[in-house]
Amino acid sequence: MQNTLRTAVLTLALTLASLTASHAQVSITHSFLACGGQTRIVDGTGKAIWTYPHATRDGYVLPSGNLLLTLSKSKEYPGGGVVEVARDGKKLFEWQGTQAEVNTAQVVEGDRIMVTEAGPKPRLLELDRTGKIVIEFPISCQLTNHHMQSRMARKLANGNYLIPQLHDKVVREYSPKGEIVWEVKTPNWPFTAIRLANGNTLI
Repeated sequence: MQNTLRTAVLTLALTLASLTASHAQVSITHSFLACGGQTRIVDGTGKAIWTYPHATRDGYVLPSGNLLLTLSKSKEYPGGGVVEVARDGKKLFEWQGTQAEVNTAQVVEGDRIMVTEAGPKPRLLELDRTGKIVIEFPISCQLTNHHMQSRMARKLANGNYLIPQLHDKVVREYSPKGEIVWEVKTPNWPFTAIRLANGNTLI
């Protein structure tokens, strides 16, 4: 009986060790979109499998597989811009910025595109697919450094907008009418703010 029990325990231990060893050899990898001076999708091995010939400031891989990209200012886009492109590079949506630069873009409900624009009149916009402005309000921020006005704004589930304002060292939540309904000061430049499911905000 004792020998049988020892054999069973030893067999179980060897089986668990074998399973652990085989599990350790299985690595999980993901592809990801990288924005910046080079815009690319990188696979799990680190190889670029898709590139776009413009520098970008923000971006999404959409459920369709298309990409929504916030373009840095350039000769072609002197005020920055936003495009939705298919993997073959075909433009499905394009909006040219009208001021210093465009800092973010996000697809929101109604198939609209939410955009923040920096410049002498910093603002948040929601555009329909024809480029028509559906929602617009000014962002309350400093005007001396356009580049440092805002980054990576996101529309929240409650319909408001969360905007990190770098040079002001504050994250603000705005209503669709542009009213500031919540804010928190930060010790350093806030670049990203994420509203968590528990209601807290990760900055």
